[in-house]
Amino acid sequence: MQVLLRRAIQRTLAFPCGTLRISAALMDTERQRAGKPRRRQRSSGARAAAAAPVAPASLGLRPTIPQFQQQANMSSTTKESLTEATFASFELSAATLRGITEVMGYTNCTKVQAETLPATLRGLDVVCKAKTGTGKTLAFLIPGIERMLEAPAGRGKIAMLVISPTRELAAQIAEEAKQLTKHQNLAVQVMFGGTNMNRDITDLQRRVPDVLVATPGRLLDHLQNTGTLPPMLSNLRMLVLDEADRLLDMGFRQEIEKLVRMLPPKNGRQNMLFSATYPSNIRELAGIALRPEYQVVDTVGEEDTHAAETVQQQYIVTSMEDQNAHLLAVIRQHMSEDPSFKIMAFFVTARVTQFYCELFQAMGIPVLEMHSRKSQAQRTKAADQFRASKGGCIMFSSDVSARGVDYPDVSLVVQLGLPMEKAQYVHRLGRTARAGKSGKGLIILGDYESNFLNSLSDLPITAAPSPSPQVFAGAQEAVEAGLAAVAYASKAQAYRTWLGFYKGFCKMCKWDSTRLIQAANQYAVTLGCGAQPPPIEKRTVGKMGLKGQCLPAILLML
Repeated sequence: MQVLLRRAIQRTLAFPCGTLRISAALMDTERQRAGKPRRRQRSSGARAAAAAPVAPASLGLRPTIPQFQQQANMSSTTKESLTEATFASFELSAATLRGITEVMGYTNCTKVQAETLPATLRGLDVVCKAKTGTGKTLAFLIPGIERMLEAPAGRGKIAMLVISPTRELAAQIAEEAKQLTKHQNLAVQVMFGGTNMNRDITDLQRRVPDVLVATPGRLLDHLQNTGTLPPMLSNLRMLVLDEADRLLDMGFRQEIEKLVRMLPPKNGRQNMLFSATYPSNIRELAGIALRPEYQVVDTVGEEDTHAAETVQQQYIVTSMEDQNAHLLAVIRQHMSEDPSFKIMAFFVTARVTQFYCELFQAMGIPVLEMHSRKSQAQRTKAADQFRASKGGCIMFSSDVSARGVDYPDVSLVVQLGLPMEKAQYVHRLGRTARAGKSGKGLIILGDYESNFLNSLSDLPITAAPSPSPQVFAGAQEAVEAGLAAVAYASKAQAYRTWLGFYKGFCKMCKWDSTRLIQAANQYAVTLGCGAQPPPIEKRTVGKMGLKGQCLPAILLML
Protein backbone atom coordinates (compact mmCIF):
# COMPACT_ATOMS: atom_id res chain seq x y z
CA MET A 1 0.00 0.00 0.00
CA GLN A 2 2.74 2.48 0.98
CA VAL A 3 4.68 1.83 -2.22
CA LEU A 4 1.58 2.51 -4.30
CA LEU A 5 0.83 5.67 -2.32
CA ARG A 6 4.33 6.99 -2.68
CA ARG A 7 4.36 6.31 -6.44
CA ALA A 8 1.05 8.08 -6.84
CA ILE A 9 2.28 11.00 -4.76
CA GLN A 10 5.44 11.23 -6.84
CA ARG A 11 3.31 11.39 -10.00
CA THR A 12 1.27 14.20 -8.46
CA LEU A 13 4.36 16.14 -7.35
CA ALA A 14 5.81 15.86 -10.84
CA PHE A 15 3.80 18.96 -11.74
CA PRO A 16 5.63 22.22 -10.91
CA CYS A 17 2.82 23.52 -8.73
CA GLY A 18 0.60 20.49 -8.27
CA THR A 19 -2.68 20.18 -10.11
CA LEU A 20 -5.67 21.91 -8.62
CA ARG A 21 -8.59 20.85 -10.78
CA ILE A 22 -11.25 23.50 -11.05
CA SER A 23 -14.66 22.52 -12.34
CA ALA A 24 -17.59 24.69 -13.27
CA ALA A 25 -19.67 21.59 -13.92
CA LEU A 26 -20.15 20.38 -10.37
CA MET A 27 -23.79 21.51 -10.40
CA ASP A 28 -22.72 24.36 -8.12
CA THR A 29 -22.70 21.87 -5.27
CA GLU A 30 -20.47 23.98 -3.10
CA ARG A 31 -22.98 26.79 -3.37
CA GLN A 32 -25.82 24.49 -2.50
CA ARG A 33 -23.92 23.12 0.47
CA ALA A 34 -23.26 26.64 1.67
CA GLY A 35 -26.96 27.37 1.58
CA LYS A 36 -28.14 24.03 2.77
CA PRO A 37 -25.51 22.49 4.99
CA ARG A 38 -26.73 19.48 6.84
CA ARG A 39 -28.41 20.15 10.06
CA ARG A 40 -26.17 20.91 12.88
CA GLN A 41 -28.27 22.72 15.35
CA ARG A 42 -30.49 21.95 18.19
CA SER A 43 -34.14 21.23 17.71
CA SER A 44 -36.58 24.09 17.98
CA GLY A 45 -37.68 22.71 21.31
CA ALA A 46 -34.16 22.71 22.62
CA ARG A 47 -33.44 26.21 21.29
CA ALA A 48 -36.68 27.54 22.62
CA ALA A 49 -36.05 25.82 25.87
CA ALA A 50 -32.74 27.56 25.87
CA ALA A 51 -34.78 30.58 26.73
CA ALA A 52 -33.44 30.57 30.22
CA PRO A 53 -29.69 31.15 30.80
CA VAL A 54 -28.26 31.07 34.36
CA ALA A 55 -28.49 34.44 36.02
CA PRO A 56 -25.33 36.51 35.99
CA ALA A 57 -23.16 36.56 39.05
CA SER A 58 -22.77 40.30 38.49
CA LEU A 59 -26.45 40.68 39.30
CA GLY A 60 -26.08 38.64 42.45
CA LEU A 61 -28.35 35.95 41.09
CA ARG A 62 -27.98 32.48 42.48
CA PRO A 63 -27.92 29.64 39.91
CA THR A 64 -30.71 27.22 40.61
CA ILE A 65 -32.95 24.65 39.00
CA PRO A 66 -36.42 25.83 39.99
CA GLN A 67 -39.52 23.88 39.09
CA PHE A 68 -41.00 26.27 36.59
CA GLN A 69 -43.84 25.45 34.21
CA GLN A 70 -41.53 25.79 31.19
CA GLN A 71 -39.39 22.82 32.26
CA ALA A 72 -41.75 20.26 30.79
CA ASN A 73 -40.50 20.76 27.23
CA MET A 74 -36.90 21.62 28.05
CA SER A 75 -33.76 19.64 27.42
CA SER A 76 -31.71 18.57 30.42
CA THR A 77 -28.99 21.05 29.44
CA THR A 78 -31.44 23.93 29.51
CA LYS A 79 -32.98 22.88 32.80
CA GLU A 80 -29.55 22.81 34.39
CA SER A 81 -28.89 26.39 33.26
CA LEU A 82 -32.11 27.92 34.63
CA THR A 83 -31.73 30.71 37.18
CA GLU A 84 -33.89 32.70 39.53
CA ALA A 85 -33.66 35.73 37.23
CA THR A 86 -37.01 36.41 35.54
CA PHE A 87 -37.69 38.09 32.21
CA ALA A 88 -40.08 40.38 34.05
CA SER A 89 -37.11 41.80 35.97
CA PHE A 90 -35.81 43.40 32.78
CA GLU A 91 -37.34 46.51 31.25
CA LEU A 92 -38.95 44.81 28.27
CA SER A 93 -41.91 46.04 26.25
CA ALA A 94 -45.26 44.59 27.25
CA ALA A 95 -45.67 42.89 23.86
CA THR A 96 -42.26 41.23 24.05
CA LEU A 97 -42.90 40.04 27.58
CA ARG A 98 -46.25 38.58 26.51
CA GLY A 99 -44.52 36.70 23.71
CA ILE A 100 -42.02 35.23 26.16
CA THR A 101 -44.44 34.28 28.92
CA GLU A 102 -47.76 33.63 27.16
CA VAL A 103 -46.72 32.28 23.76
CA MET A 104 -43.40 30.61 24.56
CA GLY A 105 -44.23 29.77 28.17
CA TYR A 106 -41.05 31.06 29.80
CA THR A 107 -40.77 32.99 33.03
CA ASN A 108 -37.15 32.54 34.11
CA CYS A 109 -33.88 33.17 32.30
CA THR A 110 -31.06 30.80 31.62
CA LYS A 111 -27.49 31.79 32.35
CA VAL A 112 -26.79 32.95 28.80
CA GLN A 113 -29.84 35.21 28.75
CA ALA A 114 -29.35 36.57 32.25
CA GLU A 115 -25.68 37.39 31.66
CA THR A 116 -26.03 38.94 28.20
CA LEU A 117 -29.29 40.92 28.47
CA PRO A 118 -27.92 43.59 30.86
CA ALA A 119 -25.32 44.52 28.22
CA THR A 120 -27.27 43.95 25.02
CA LEU A 121 -30.36 45.84 26.20
CA ARG A 122 -28.05 48.84 26.68
CA GLY A 123 -26.99 48.55 23.04
CA LEU A 124 -23.52 47.11 23.61
CA ASP A 125 -21.83 44.68 21.22
CA VAL A 126 -21.28 41.25 22.78
CA VAL A 127 -19.33 38.08 22.11
CA CYS A 128 -20.98 35.29 24.06
CA LYS A 129 -19.27 31.99 24.75
CA ALA A 130 -21.97 29.49 25.63
CA LYS A 131 -22.75 25.80 25.33
CA THR A 132 -25.33 24.40 22.97
CA GLY A 133 -28.89 24.22 24.28
CA THR A 134 -28.64 27.01 26.84
CA GLY A 135 -30.96 29.66 25.40
CA LYS A 136 -28.82 31.59 22.95
CA THR A 137 -31.65 32.28 20.49
CA LEU A 138 -33.75 34.35 22.87
CA ALA A 139 -30.57 35.95 24.19
CA PHE A 140 -30.15 37.76 20.87
CA LEU A 141 -33.77 37.95 19.68
CA ILE A 142 -34.98 39.86 22.73
CA PRO A 143 -32.51 42.77 22.46
CA GLY A 144 -32.95 42.81 18.68
CA ILE A 145 -36.72 43.17 18.94
CA GLU A 146 -36.47 45.77 21.68
CA ARG A 147 -33.96 47.80 19.68
CA MET A 148 -36.12 47.93 16.57
CA LEU A 149 -39.13 48.99 18.66
CA GLU A 150 -37.15 51.85 20.18
CA ALA A 151 -35.49 52.91 16.91
CA PRO A 152 -37.33 51.52 13.86
CA ALA A 153 -35.24 50.96 10.75
CA GLY A 154 -37.85 52.71 8.65
CA ARG A 155 -40.32 51.78 5.96
CA GLY A 156 -39.01 49.13 3.60
CA LYS A 157 -35.94 48.44 5.73
CA ILE A 158 -34.73 45.31 7.54
CA ALA A 159 -33.87 46.02 11.16
CA MET A 160 -32.27 42.74 12.29
CA LEU A 161 -30.15 40.25 10.34
CA VAL A 162 -29.28 36.85 11.81
CA ILE A 163 -26.70 34.72 9.98
CA SER A 164 -26.94 31.02 10.78
CA PRO A 165 -24.75 28.14 9.55
CA THR A 166 -27.52 25.73 8.50
CA ARG A 167 -31.00 25.94 7.08
CA GLU A 168 -32.47 23.85 9.88
CA LEU A 169 -31.06 26.20 12.48
CA ALA A 170 -32.16 29.23 10.46
CA ALA A 171 -35.70 27.87 10.29
CA GLN A 172 -35.74 27.26 14.04
CA ILE A 173 -34.54 30.78 14.79
CA ALA A 174 -37.20 32.21 12.50
CA GLU A 175 -39.89 30.15 14.21
CA GLU A 176 -38.85 31.40 17.64
CA ALA A 177 -38.80 34.95 16.33
CA LYS A 178 -42.38 34.55 15.10
CA GLN A 179 -43.47 33.26 18.48
CA LEU A 180 -41.69 36.08 20.29
CA THR A 181 -43.31 38.74 18.08
CA LYS A 182 -46.80 37.24 18.01
CA HIS A 183 -48.25 40.29 19.78
CA GLN A 184 -46.36 42.79 17.62
CA ASN A 185 -46.79 43.95 14.04
CA LEU A 186 -43.40 42.62 12.95
CA ALA A 187 -42.53 40.36 10.03
CA VAL A 188 -39.97 37.55 10.03
CA GLN A 189 -38.47 35.88 6.95
CA VAL A 190 -35.97 33.06 6.55
CA MET A 191 -33.78 32.36 3.50
CA PHE A 192 -31.55 29.37 2.82
CA GLY A 193 -30.17 27.38 -0.06
CA GLY A 194 -31.97 24.57 -1.81
CA THR A 195 -35.03 26.75 -2.45
CA ASN A 196 -36.01 29.04 -5.31
CA MET A 197 -34.35 32.46 -5.04
CA ASN A 198 -37.27 34.04 -6.86
CA ARG A 199 -39.50 32.88 -4.03
CA ASP A 200 -37.24 34.77 -1.63
CA ILE A 201 -37.55 37.91 -3.74
CA THR A 202 -41.33 37.58 -3.96
CA ASP A 203 -41.58 37.29 -0.17
CA LEU A 204 -39.28 40.29 0.29
CA GLN A 205 -41.38 42.40 -2.06
CA ARG A 206 -44.67 41.29 -0.53
CA ARG A 207 -43.54 42.62 2.84
CA VAL A 208 -40.07 43.67 3.85
CA PRO A 209 -39.24 41.67 7.00
CA ASP A 210 -38.20 43.34 10.20
CA VAL A 211 -36.15 40.25 11.05
CA LEU A 212 -34.27 38.33 8.36
CA VAL A 213 -32.63 34.99 9.18
CA ALA A 214 -30.37 33.56 6.48
CA THR A 215 -27.58 31.12 5.76
CA PRO A 216 -24.32 32.64 4.42
CA GLY A 217 -24.43 31.17 0.94
CA ARG A 218 -27.98 32.24 0.12
CA LEU A 219 -27.50 35.69 1.66
CA LEU A 220 -24.35 36.30 -0.36
CA ASP A 221 -26.14 35.16 -3.53
CA HIS A 222 -28.82 37.79 -3.00
CA LEU A 223 -26.37 40.56 -2.17
CA GLN A 224 -24.15 39.84 -5.16
CA ASN A 225 -26.65 38.73 -7.79
CA THR A 226 -29.98 40.45 -7.13
CA GLY A 227 -30.77 44.09 -6.55
CA THR A 228 -33.71 43.52 -4.23
CA LEU A 229 -32.04 42.88 -0.88
CA PRO A 230 -29.14 45.39 -0.60
CA PRO A 231 -31.30 48.55 -0.30
CA MET A 232 -33.38 46.86 2.40
CA LEU A 233 -30.28 46.43 4.59
CA SER A 234 -29.14 50.04 4.35
CA ASN A 235 -30.39 50.94 7.82
CA LEU A 236 -29.63 47.70 9.65
CA ARG A 237 -30.00 47.98 13.44
CA MET A 238 -28.58 44.63 14.56
CA LEU A 239 -26.34 41.92 13.13
CA VAL A 240 -26.09 38.50 14.80
CA LEU A 241 -23.60 35.78 13.92
CA ASP A 242 -25.07 32.67 15.52
CA GLU A 243 -23.00 29.52 16.07
CA ALA A 244 -19.94 31.39 14.77
CA ASP A 245 -17.69 28.40 15.46
CA ARG A 246 -19.88 26.27 13.24
CA LEU A 247 -19.82 28.92 10.52
CA LEU A 248 -16.04 28.69 10.47
CA ASP A 249 -16.01 24.91 10.88
CA MET A 250 -18.16 24.60 7.77
CA GLY A 251 -15.81 26.81 5.74
CA PHE A 252 -17.82 30.03 5.65
CA ARG A 253 -15.11 32.45 6.76
CA GLN A 254 -14.67 34.00 3.31
CA GLU A 255 -18.43 34.45 2.90
CA ILE A 256 -18.83 35.98 6.35
CA GLU A 257 -16.05 38.49 5.75
CA LYS A 258 -17.58 39.44 2.39
CA LEU A 259 -21.04 39.77 3.89
CA VAL A 260 -19.87 41.99 6.73
CA ARG A 261 -18.08 44.28 4.29
CA MET A 262 -21.17 44.52 2.07
CA LEU A 263 -23.34 45.65 4.99
CA PRO A 264 -23.50 49.22 6.31
CA PRO A 265 -20.59 50.19 8.62
CA LYS A 266 -20.56 48.26 11.89
CA ASN A 267 -20.39 51.45 13.96
CA GLY A 268 -23.95 52.25 12.96
CA ARG A 269 -25.49 49.06 14.34
CA GLN A 270 -25.39 46.70 17.30
CA ASN A 271 -23.54 43.44 16.76
CA MET A 272 -23.59 40.10 18.56
CA LEU A 273 -21.58 36.92 18.07
CA PHE A 274 -22.34 33.58 19.75
CA SER A 275 -19.89 30.70 19.85
CA ALA A 276 -19.26 27.60 21.95
CA THR A 277 -15.55 28.42 22.07
CA TYR A 278 -13.43 31.54 21.74
CA PRO A 279 -10.25 30.62 19.83
CA SER A 280 -8.13 33.05 17.82
CA ASN A 281 -10.16 32.72 14.61
CA ILE A 282 -13.35 33.67 16.48
CA ARG A 283 -11.55 36.67 17.98
CA GLU A 284 -10.45 37.70 14.49
CA LEU A 285 -14.02 37.41 13.24
CA ALA A 286 -15.26 39.48 16.17
CA GLY A 287 -12.72 42.16 15.26
CA ILE A 288 -14.16 42.32 11.76
CA ALA A 289 -17.86 42.23 12.61
CA LEU A 290 -18.12 43.94 16.01
CA ARG A 291 -17.33 47.43 17.27
CA PRO A 292 -13.98 47.66 19.10
CA GLU A 293 -15.47 48.10 22.56
CA TYR A 294 -17.42 44.84 22.51
CA GLN A 295 -17.85 42.85 25.72
CA VAL A 296 -17.05 39.16 26.16
CA VAL A 297 -19.54 37.10 28.18
CA ASP A 298 -18.19 33.66 29.08
CA THR A 299 -20.77 31.23 30.45
CA VAL A 300 -18.50 28.20 29.96
CA GLY A 301 -15.14 28.95 31.59
CA GLU A 302 -11.88 27.04 31.36
CA GLU A 303 -13.35 23.74 32.48
CA ASP A 304 -10.76 21.53 30.80
CA THR A 305 -7.51 23.11 31.99
CA HIS A 306 -7.03 20.67 34.85
CA ALA A 307 -7.55 17.69 32.54
CA ALA A 308 -4.78 18.90 30.26
CA GLU A 309 -2.38 18.72 33.18
CA THR A 310 -3.42 15.28 34.43
CA VAL A 311 -4.27 13.22 31.32
CA GLN A 312 -1.57 10.91 30.03
CA GLN A 313 -0.71 12.57 26.72
CA GLN A 314 1.31 11.30 23.78
CA TYR A 315 1.98 12.40 20.21
CA ILE A 316 2.91 10.81 16.90
CA VAL A 317 4.60 12.80 14.12
CA THR A 318 4.58 10.93 10.85
CA SER A 319 4.40 11.32 7.09
CA MET A 320 1.08 12.12 5.49
CA GLU A 321 0.79 8.71 3.82
CA ASP A 322 1.27 6.88 7.14
CA GLN A 323 -1.35 8.78 9.17
CA ASN A 324 -4.26 6.49 8.37
CA ALA A 325 -2.37 3.36 9.37
CA HIS A 326 -1.20 4.98 12.61
CA LEU A 327 -4.76 5.97 13.46
CA LEU A 328 -6.01 2.42 12.93
CA ALA A 329 -3.09 0.89 14.84
CA VAL A 330 -3.66 3.17 17.83
CA ILE A 331 -7.38 2.42 18.01
CA ARG A 332 -6.86 -1.32 17.58
CA GLN A 333 -4.26 -1.35 20.33
CA HIS A 334 -6.48 0.53 22.77
CA MET A 335 -9.41 -1.76 22.00
CA SER A 336 -7.28 -4.80 22.80
CA GLU A 337 -5.84 -3.32 25.99
CA ASP A 338 -9.12 -2.05 27.47
CA PRO A 339 -12.23 -4.23 26.89
CA SER A 340 -14.41 -1.38 28.21
CA PHE A 341 -12.85 1.13 25.80
CA LYS A 342 -14.70 4.32 25.01
CA ILE A 343 -12.87 6.29 22.35
CA MET A 344 -13.44 9.76 20.91
CA ALA A 345 -11.51 10.81 17.80
CA PHE A 346 -11.50 14.39 16.47
CA PHE A 347 -10.82 15.50 12.90
CA VAL A 348 -10.23 18.87 11.25
CA THR A 349 -13.55 19.27 9.36
CA ALA A 350 -16.99 17.71 9.20
CA ARG A 351 -16.36 16.14 5.78
CA VAL A 352 -13.05 14.68 6.90
CA THR A 353 -14.88 13.22 9.90
CA GLN A 354 -17.46 11.70 7.56
CA PHE A 355 -14.74 10.16 5.41
CA TYR A 356 -13.04 8.47 8.38
CA CYS A 357 -16.35 7.17 9.65
CA GLU A 358 -16.94 5.50 6.30
CA LEU A 359 -13.38 4.19 6.19
CA PHE A 360 -13.58 2.56 9.62
CA GLN A 361 -17.01 1.12 8.89
CA ALA A 362 -15.51 -0.40 5.74
CA MET A 363 -12.72 -1.89 7.85
CA GLY A 364 -15.24 -3.56 10.14
CA ILE A 365 -14.96 -1.15 13.07
CA PRO A 366 -18.32 0.45 13.84
CA VAL A 367 -18.16 4.10 14.89
CA LEU A 368 -20.73 6.73 15.83
CA GLU A 369 -20.70 9.78 13.59
CA MET A 370 -20.97 13.27 15.09
CA HIS A 371 -20.53 16.37 12.94
CA SER A 372 -22.36 19.31 11.42
CA ARG A 373 -23.41 17.45 8.28
CA LYS A 374 -25.63 15.09 10.24
CA SER A 375 -29.19 16.05 11.11
CA GLN A 376 -30.08 17.13 14.63
CA ALA A 377 -32.00 13.90 15.16
CA GLN A 378 -29.02 11.82 14.02
CA ARG A 379 -26.62 13.73 16.27
CA THR A 380 -28.91 13.45 19.26
CA LYS A 381 -29.26 9.70 18.73
CA ALA A 382 -25.48 9.24 18.42
CA ALA A 383 -24.79 11.40 21.47
CA ASP A 384 -27.33 9.52 23.60
CA GLN A 385 -25.93 6.18 22.48
CA PHE A 386 -22.33 7.17 23.25
CA ARG A 387 -23.26 8.72 26.57
CA ALA A 388 -25.21 5.65 27.67
CA SER A 389 -22.55 3.19 26.55
CA LYS A 390 -20.70 1.39 29.33
CA GLY A 391 -17.83 0.56 27.00
CA GLY A 392 -16.94 -0.91 23.63
CA CYS A 393 -17.93 2.25 21.79
CA ILE A 394 -16.19 4.71 19.45
CA MET A 395 -17.29 8.17 18.31
CA PHE A 396 -15.70 10.18 15.49
CA SER A 397 -16.42 13.87 15.69
CA SER A 398 -15.60 17.23 14.23
CA ASP A 399 -14.60 19.54 17.04
CA VAL A 400 -17.66 21.73 16.82
CA SER A 401 -20.03 18.85 17.48
CA ALA A 402 -18.58 17.94 20.85
CA ARG A 403 -18.24 21.34 22.49
CA GLY A 404 -19.85 21.64 25.84
CA VAL A 405 -20.91 17.99 25.87
CA ASP A 406 -20.15 15.69 28.79
CA TYR A 407 -19.64 12.01 27.95
CA PRO A 408 -18.78 9.82 30.94
CA ASP A 409 -15.95 7.29 31.05
CA VAL A 410 -14.13 8.23 27.84
CA SER A 411 -10.90 6.23 28.01
CA LEU A 412 -9.03 7.66 25.01
CA VAL A 413 -9.17 10.90 23.02
CA VAL A 414 -7.43 10.87 19.63
CA GLN A 415 -6.83 13.98 17.55
CA LEU A 416 -5.87 13.56 13.90
CA GLY A 417 -4.51 16.70 12.31
CA LEU A 418 -3.88 20.23 13.41
CA PRO A 419 -6.05 21.79 16.13
CA MET A 420 -6.79 25.46 15.48
CA GLU A 421 -4.86 26.38 18.61
CA LYS A 422 -3.77 25.05 21.98
CA ALA A 423 -7.14 25.90 23.56
CA GLN A 424 -8.90 23.60 21.13
CA TYR A 425 -6.43 20.80 21.84
CA VAL A 426 -7.07 21.22 25.56
CA HIS A 427 -10.83 21.33 25.10
CA ARG A 428 -10.86 18.08 23.15
CA LEU A 429 -8.56 16.45 25.68
CA GLY A 430 -11.01 17.43 28.40
CA ARG A 431 -13.50 14.84 27.13
CA THR A 432 -11.53 12.23 29.09
CA ALA A 433 -10.33 11.95 32.71
CA ARG A 434 -13.54 13.50 34.02
CA ALA A 435 -15.16 13.04 37.42
CA GLY A 436 -11.97 11.62 38.91
CA LYS A 437 -11.56 8.96 36.21
CA SER A 438 -8.32 8.27 34.34
CA GLY A 439 -7.86 8.76 30.62
CA LYS A 440 -5.40 9.01 27.78
CA GLY A 441 -4.88 11.45 24.94
CA LEU A 442 -3.01 11.05 21.66
CA ILE A 443 -2.48 13.51 18.83
CA ILE A 444 -1.32 12.38 15.38
CA LEU A 445 0.37 15.09 13.33
CA GLY A 446 1.93 15.15 9.92
CA ASP A 447 5.58 16.15 9.81
CA TYR A 448 4.46 19.46 8.29
CA GLU A 449 2.39 20.16 11.45
CA SER A 450 5.05 19.36 14.04
CA ASN A 451 5.53 23.04 14.97
CA PHE A 452 2.23 22.83 16.82
CA LEU A 453 3.95 20.80 19.54
CA ASN A 454 5.85 23.94 20.56
CA SER A 455 2.58 25.36 21.89
CA LEU A 456 2.20 22.30 24.15
CA SER A 457 5.62 22.63 25.77
CA ASP A 458 4.10 23.34 29.18
CA LEU A 459 1.99 20.15 29.12
CA PRO A 460 3.14 16.63 30.10
CA ILE A 461 3.15 15.21 26.58
CA THR A 462 5.65 12.65 25.28
CA ALA A 463 6.30 10.75 22.07
CA ALA A 464 4.23 7.58 21.68
CA PRO A 465 6.12 4.32 21.10
CA SER A 466 6.10 3.09 17.51
CA PRO A 467 3.97 0.04 16.68
CA SER A 468 5.77 -3.15 15.72
CA PRO A 469 6.43 -3.65 11.98
CA GLN A 470 3.92 -6.51 11.92
CA VAL A 471 1.19 -4.46 13.57
CA PHE A 472 1.79 -1.48 11.29
CA ALA A 473 1.86 -3.63 8.15
CA GLY A 474 -1.46 -5.16 9.15
CA ALA A 475 -2.93 -1.71 9.63
CA GLN A 476 -1.67 -0.62 6.20
CA GLU A 477 -3.31 -3.61 4.52
CA ALA A 478 -6.61 -2.96 6.28
CA VAL A 479 -6.53 0.72 5.29
CA GLU A 480 -5.85 -0.17 1.65
CA ALA A 481 -8.83 -2.51 1.57
CA GLY A 482 -11.04 0.00 3.38
CA LEU A 483 -10.18 2.87 1.03
CA ALA A 484 -11.36 0.83 -1.92
CA ALA A 485 -14.80 0.58 -0.34
CA VAL A 486 -15.28 4.29 0.46
CA ALA A 487 -17.35 6.28 -2.03
CA TYR A 488 -15.38 8.66 -4.24
CA ALA A 489 -17.78 11.49 -3.39
CA SER A 490 -16.83 11.25 0.29
CA LYS A 491 -13.15 11.33 -0.60
CA ALA A 492 -13.65 14.37 -2.83
CA GLN A 493 -15.55 16.26 -0.14
CA ALA A 494 -12.88 15.49 2.43
CA TYR A 495 -10.18 16.69 0.03
CA ARG A 496 -11.91 20.00 -0.67
CA THR A 497 -12.57 20.83 2.97
CA TRP A 498 -9.05 19.77 3.97
CA LEU A 499 -7.68 22.24 1.43
CA GLY A 500 -9.95 24.98 2.76
CA PHE A 501 -8.97 24.27 6.37
CA TYR A 502 -5.22 24.22 5.81
CA LYS A 503 -5.40 27.36 3.69
CA GLY A 504 -5.69 29.11 7.05
CA PHE A 505 -2.58 27.40 8.47
CA CYS A 506 0.00 27.94 5.73
CA LYS A 507 2.14 29.97 8.10
CA MET A 508 2.14 27.21 10.72
CA CYS A 509 3.01 24.61 8.08
CA LYS A 510 5.50 26.94 6.33
CA TRP A 511 3.67 26.67 3.01
CA ASP A 512 3.03 29.11 0.22
CA SER A 513 0.04 28.62 -2.08
CA THR A 514 1.99 26.33 -4.38
CA ARG A 515 3.10 24.04 -1.57
CA LEU A 516 -0.42 24.05 -0.11
CA ILE A 517 -1.84 22.74 -3.36
CA GLN A 518 0.85 20.10 -3.58
CA ALA A 519 0.11 18.98 -0.04
CA ALA A 520 -3.63 18.87 -0.73
CA ASN A 521 -3.10 16.73 -3.80
CA GLN A 522 -0.81 14.48 -1.79
CA TYR A 523 -3.60 14.23 0.78
CA ALA A 524 -6.02 13.21 -1.99
CA VAL A 525 -3.75 10.24 -2.72
CA THR A 526 -3.92 9.13 0.92
CA LEU A 527 -7.70 9.25 0.67
CA GLY A 528 -7.60 6.81 -2.23
CA CYS A 529 -8.38 9.34 -4.98
CA GLY A 530 -5.38 8.36 -7.11
CA ALA A 531 -2.77 10.67 -8.59
CA GLN A 532 -5.35 13.05 -10.09
CA PRO A 533 -7.11 15.05 -7.35
CA PRO A 534 -10.86 15.62 -7.37
CA PRO A 535 -12.02 18.69 -9.31
CA ILE A 536 -12.90 21.88 -7.47
CA GLU A 537 -15.44 24.38 -8.66
CA LYS A 538 -13.92 27.67 -9.81
CA ARG A 539 -16.19 29.60 -7.47
CA THR A 540 -14.94 27.58 -4.49
CA VAL A 541 -11.30 28.22 -5.39
CA GLY A 542 -12.10 31.91 -5.36
CA LYS A 543 -13.67 31.64 -1.92
CA MET A 544 -10.51 29.96 -0.65
CA GLY A 545 -8.47 32.92 -1.83
CA LEU A 546 -6.42 30.76 -4.21
CA LYS A 547 -7.68 32.23 -7.48
CA GLY A 548 -4.84 33.67 -9.51
CA GLN A 549 -2.16 32.77 -6.97
CA CYS A 550 -0.99 29.59 -8.67
CA LEU A 551 -2.41 29.74 -12.18
CA PRO A 552 0.25 27.46 -13.73
CA ALA A 553 -0.94 24.75 -11.36
CA ILE A 554 -4.62 25.01 -12.16
CA LEU A 555 -6.39 22.82 -14.68
CA LEU A 556 -9.66 24.49 -15.60
CA MET A 557 -12.54 22.06 -16.09
CA LEU A 558 -15.01 24.21 -18.03
